Amino acid sequence: MASIITAIDWPALSAWVEQETRRREHHNPAISVFRWWARRPHSLIRALLEAARSQGVRYVADPFSGGGTVALEAAASGLSAYAQDLYPWPVFGLQTALSQADPERLRVEGERLLRHLDPLRRYYQRGDGRELAGILRVRVVRCLGCEATFPLYPEGVLSKVRRNGNEAYHGCRRCGNVSLEAHCACGYEPPVTPAGKEACPHCGAVSAVSTAGWTAPLVLEEENGRVLVRPAVEGDPVAFIPASSSFPQLRHSIKAGLETRRLHRSGLQYWGDMYSEAQAAVILEGLDYLRERRMPAGVRNRLALAVLGLGEMGALLARWDRLYCKGIEGVANHRYAIPPVAFEANPLASVGRGVLRRRLEAAYRAADWYQGLENKGRVRLVAGSSERQALKRRVVDLVLTDPPYFDDVQYGEMARLFHFWLGQYQPMSVNEEREAVPNPVRGISAAGYAERLEAIFKESLRSLRRGGRIILSYHNRELRAWEALASALRANGLRLRAAAVVLAESANDHSKRGTQAQLYDAILELEPGYGGGAEAVWCPEDPVAKNLFAVALALGETLKGQPLAESYVAQCAALGVEPSIC
Repeated sequence: MASIITAIDWPALSAWVEQETRRREHHNPAISVFRWWARRPHSLIRALLEAARSQGVRYVADPFSGGGTVALEAAASGLSAYAQDLYPWPVFGLQTALSQADPERLRVEGERLLRHLDPLRRYYQRGDGRELAGILRVRVVRCLGCEATFPLYPEGVLSKVRRNGNEAYHGCRRCGNVSLEAHCACGYEPPVTPAGKEACPHCGAVSAVSTAGWTAPLVLEEENGRVLVRPAVEGDPVAFIPASSSFPQLRHSIKAGLETRRLHRSGLQYWGDMYSEAQAAVILEGLDYLRERRMPAGVRNRLALAVLGLGEMGALLARWDRLYCKGIEGVANHRYAIPPVAFEANPLASVGRGVLRRRLEAAYRAADWYQGLENKGRVRLVAGSSERQALKRRVVDLVLTDPPYFDDVQYGEMARLFHFWLGQYQPMSVNEEREAVPNPVRGISAAGYAERLEAIFKESLRSLRRGGRIILSYHNRELRAWEALASALRANGLRLRAAAVVLAESANDHSKRGTQAQLYDAILELEPGYGGGAEAVWCPEDPVAKNLFAVALALGETLKGQPLAESYVAQCAALGVEPSIC
């Protein structure tokens, strides 16, 4: 078989990817039905599958299925696919996205669900009948020096009044006043402090602070179909009642972890602590209703995904974009963090990001997309470690996957939030111990990461036909990550056939703004065998992309026995770029 990736027009594909990353859901609506992290662009996977298909590939396997891009694109292309992931949440989401559901029946049942939940709007209604679309809470912290408390208002703007406007609210840490004036009448101006420390507005001490509670200075209302932010006044239902105090079934302890320790530091003990009573009441009642009502499984599960998705808008976890006047899902940044300004969305509001109606509309579009596929490929989905795959020997033409990029994302810990809610809907079990991600809390080192990858690649090779290929996408800024990947590939007797680099992320994504995030992916085409040179296919004219290209080509030399670090430096010199991966 000739090289697959050399048949692709990479400059044209890179332009397509750039367009897709601006509005991913427009290119494949199915990605909006469940949250997963580090999804690869659909246009990239589609191009790889089309190139593979032209060489006779008919059966594709993805042992790190995650967000399901490979499975979704295989289904859309009429190819048969096998997709497996360690965790129940992405498998349930992907299984639902690929299930048959009559779009008309789905819409009817969705509207019935909203009508059933309508009485719960009372949680956000004032005595005069007006309804809040959301609540902005600011963290109150305690000075470790004088023991005084103060609201942790951000410097500058707290929130604009409207997205399309210039008026904005500002908060004073000393007197607690919130107004449209940039400078408080009390005269207090917060000083610049080191990262992780705050200046007490009362005693002046600069130190770390501890969370003492929350205050709700601003609320959201609907104004002509848009969000209006205004100060909270008497009669607004802004009191925070933790869901865990009202619903015993939500008192699931947050286990210790690399990511979850941030939740512990903020005083959260149970998953239910970060949700308001009102939010939890909507989610639990919605799930109960769906379990009890008779309807096709495909319809029920699509509606359940919309309800379960409300879990990423926890009242103390979701963030507020103060300039665009919108909420940001609590796990969108691939990290847990309790923000200084948290946003509680009214799940039943008619406006605003993350509300149930918008999630249902996304479910309708995804069902329309799947219904419209003319030649659906068959996809088999399996949950569990891919060290054991439910495949016969030598049946797969192509393994197309993106293994975890070392420790960039702690998938198991991030998915705990969704597994917590999924467990309220259906029985399931989770085993994070076999995750192929370095995690010191679980005792998984770089060597452990390499061992898990080695076992999974070995199992994938068992099902790969003679002459079949493995194509990986990968990136990381640390040489030790590439060393671990090389170790796993070398142990399985794989060699690099060809390599390319392509844009895979958008710098405008909320999780990428203001960071040095890697926006490119190395595309590695591998095959069983030793020796031979790798074909350098294409790389954008960008120093970051060239560095990634250099380490990808160095990986090929490492699989032949050469030291990675020396090969990487030599490749950088050949490409005329300073090494930046260390």
